[in-house]
Amino acid sequence: MIASGTVLAGKYKIIKVIGKGGMSVVYLAKDLKHNKMWAIKETDICLQRNREMLKESLKVEMTILKKANHPGLPKVVDVIYEEKTVYVIMDYIEGRPLSKVIKEAGPQPLDIVLGWGLQLCDVLGYLHGLSVIYGDMKPSNILLKSDGKVVLIDFGTATIQNGYNSKQNAVFGTRGYAAPEQLNPSVKIDKRVDIYSLGITLFYLLTGEDPCLPGYKSGLVRIKNPPFPKKFKKIISKCTNQNRNKRYKNCKELHDALVSCKRSKISIGTVFAIILVLCFISASFFIINNSPCGNLSAVKGRTILKKYPRITDNYKVLCKAYSVCIYDNAKALDRLEENAEKGLESLAVCEKDKQQYIVTFNNYLSLINEKRGDEAEEKKVAFAYYETALANCDDVIKAVLDDKRDSYDNIKRGTVLETKYCQKASLLTKLKQYDEAILIYQEVVDKYKTASVEAYVGYLKLLIMANEERDVGMRDYALLTEIYERGEAVEDIKEDYRWRRLTQKLKILQEEKEEEGQ
Repeated sequence: MIASGTVLAGKYKIIKVIGKGGMSVVYLAKDLKHNKMWAIKETDICLQRNREMLKESLKVEMTILKKANHPGLPKVVDVIYEEKTVYVIMDYIEGRPLSKVIKEAGPQPLDIVLGWGLQLCDVLGYLHGLSVIYGDMKPSNILLKSDGKVVLIDFGTATIQNGYNSKQNAVFGTRGYAAPEQLNPSVKIDKRVDIYSLGITLFYLLTGEDPCLPGYKSGLVRIKNPPFPKKFKKIISKCTNQNRNKRYKNCKELHDALVSCKRSKISIGTVFAIILVLCFISASFFIINNSPCGNLSAVKGRTILKKYPRITDNYKVLCKAYSVCIYDNAKALDRLEENAEKGLESLAVCEKDKQQYIVTFNNYLSLINEKRGDEAEEKKVAFAYYETALANCDDVIKAVLDDKRDSYDNIKRGTVLETKYCQKASLLTKLKQYDEAILIYQEVVDKYKTASVEAYVGYLKLLIMANEERDVGMRDYALLTEIYERGEAVEDIKEDYRWRRLTQKLKILQEEKEEEGQ
């Protein structure tokens, strides 16, 4: 171990030890040059039995974290090699392991665990898109930050997917959390091992039942009346099925199941929290306008701004308040929709700034209907919501074009139009109307020379999707390359993890073209 105060490589001053594992020690260190805090992972190769396996593991870990760009993952910034030791310098994440959270605070409420589960699904889905199997999902490898976000750490067992768990990697993952096939060196593994481990992890976070303890078999069997709904029990059972073919095929499927469960189960505590948030937001608004705050829990579409004569403004305020909470409470989405529709109805007696209100309320409705379409289980129902959302987008676009206010400057008008055109193209893509979507994206990137990240991410994603369905000789590589190069010039786009994933897919298409040419 390194003593506190030691300066590593002439620039990293060791502050203290912040973590220990079976093969490494993690320090908090200060960058003397840039006055920034880093985490430094020290691995002593000489102390390990299988040095070559460890070197390969470190190489894989650094490869993954160097190219990863996701808020749920740390970033490697430097690597220092010494004769007997390797030091990996990475982001310092201020947070507590979820294992410690459960030990100190006990099992967590369902709505909180579902929120963590959705975040972890997103992180794993990103890694799987990079052909990475994480391989060691467990509470001690998940850090909870002060803002409620979680970060996945420790990639010592992660692998770039090549299919087989070799004999050298026979100990793969953590017993209790590892899928059965991970412990069999002759079995071909895939991303479903991560889905299994995530299921076990979520179960532990909700019950406190540690699968690593002696005698543990299956918490779901041992608890006759689990403290969560049957829908969640089914999700965990499917994740942790011994037969991997009966698990969720990918993180998208699991994510959708968790979203559905989150919508169907709202705890009393969550509803109470929503009311508090709405009261706080409304109170702030009314204080600014010298108006007393009404009781939002008793308000159902009636006027609450005593000093504001327009009922339309009341609906606008309520929409803004409810929109903050739609991802935490299903009722908030219903109330947002209700007030947006009533806001539009109130415009029958409104003359001033009418177009502005049409834009506001239809914008909310377009997002609501697209969200409902994404969550619908039946294709027919989903498509109906998407069609409605398209109509909402058209209403927004028309209102913006008709709005002649001097205060509605060209920059703001252009931003709103670009956003809604991009949403239209996204909706058309979901409706499988690819040609129409391509035309809209083409118009956006041509008309708005400073088109946003969203425009180029959506456009390139659609083009790749369309070209993947064609034979190699029929693909439009020229257009793919043109949009990619134009997108690369957009500020901050290279930091967007979606763009990085699309870049990798584009490279695969180019490689297929080269192979065909040979």
